[in-house]
Amino acid sequence: MDITERKITKIAREAEKLVLLTMREEGVGTAEIDLIHALRHHPGCTQAQLAELLHADKAAIARRTKNLEGKGYLTREDAPNDRRSQLLFPTEKAESLKSSKAGIEAAFYEYLTSVLTEEEAAAFAASLNKLYTASKTESNQQRHLGRCFAAAQDVRQALGQPSLEPGRCQQPHIVDHTGNRNQQKRQPLHHEIGTDAIRCKCLLLSPAHAFISPSVL
Repeated sequence: MDITERKITKIAREAEKLVLLTMREEGVGTAEIDLIHALRHHPGCTQAQLAELLHADKAAIARRTKNLEGKGYLTREDAPNDRRSQLLFPTEKAESLKSSKAGIEAAFYEYLTSVLTEEEAAAFAASLNKLYTASKTESNQQRHLGRCFAAAQDVRQALGQPSLEPGRCQQPHIVDHTGNRNQQKRQPLHHEIGTDAIRCKCLLLSPAHAFISPSVL
């Protein structure tokens, strides 16, 4: 049961609305904020790369970059190895947007927590920090599982086995070097691939889900 009733998400949405409203007053739209954010994290990328990052149409990205360049949020430089291609870089004005956004959010959350007593605020901050830590731990675990899954695909391909399908049930079994299923044996199996020994472990995500996670010895 979700005792939060998704109120954390709803509060974050209200903060985002306030940020967007303030940014619009400065002449920056929602789509342009997303582009600036992407450019700040990927300085020196091309318009085509931005379109891929934002899953947007190249023509739309071209219009946004032109508008943002005119507003002083980005600059262009010729690519050193290809004069036909231009690299985009955020300006100091674009970098300052991060501080502006953080300041708006901080002011909003300070306003919300002002209704709490000093003791309530301290208890809330401690609880929130615990939730945040749990959230980051889960996020890191998901990234780790994603890397394990990708590595498992490489191993299965090297062993000539069919690829795993994300979201599909994989019966919890281990395939030994003869290609036979081994329902009982749960010890690490070894396969020689070239000069590397690959250890495959069966990791059970749930009673009905499993995939092979490799680690090079």
